[in-house]
Amino acid sequence: MKIYWIIFGIYCLGHLATCYLEKELPRKITKVFIVPLLMLGLLISKTYNVLLFVGLTLGWIGDVLLLFNKKKRYFVIGGISFMLGHVAYIASAFSILLKRYEINNIPIWLIVLLTCIAIVFLVFTTIRIRKHFGIFAYMGAFYFYILVVSIITCIITGKYLLSIGFAVFMISDSILSIARFAHPIKRQHFYIMSTYILAQTLICLSYIYS
Repeated sequence: MKIYWIIFGIYCLGHLATCYLEKELPRKITKVFIVPLLMLGLLISKTYNVLLFVGLTLGWIGDVLLLFNKKKRYFVIGGISFMLGHVAYIASAFSILLKRYEINNIPIWLIVLLTCIAIVFLVFTTIRIRKHFGIFAYMGAFYFYILVVSIITCIITGKYLLSIGFAVFMISDSILSIARFAHPIKRQHFYIMSTYILAQTLICLSYIYS
């Protein structure tokens, strides 16, 4: 099993090298296989969480669509795919939470906290990105809200490695948003993919070693 993850790590380093050197064709080709290789690693380790595979599959669809980064419609659809993938991840974490608490006994502070976070993100994030996305700004705000809810849920359920994965995901998506809508970043694909790969790998490892 360790040998497989070493091979996976070498493959990812090769992909990141293409990102750093800004070799577009090999970068795009190697990017497509990263998530499938993660799913293969899960199968080899006999980790069969359905929601995890759903989340990874939706993330892979988002990866493919974001290869067409010059077309806004693909970027938006890819964002929707990533958001639905995170919904699958958070549903998995919530299933663990509901096993520990009866539905009626979920702490009221948790409900209040998540509601406050929702309001903050839906207001401030929407204001920041509305001029770029228009009506899709609300979707973007909800997407980042889902990430924050994922982190909080994982901390509550004791899945700290998973929460770190989601936190790194936020960093990756923030870099992507800045590069896409604020100003270009030199070697942006290197920074986006290094954090993205780390995030997805941490998410998968959190299930393998939970």
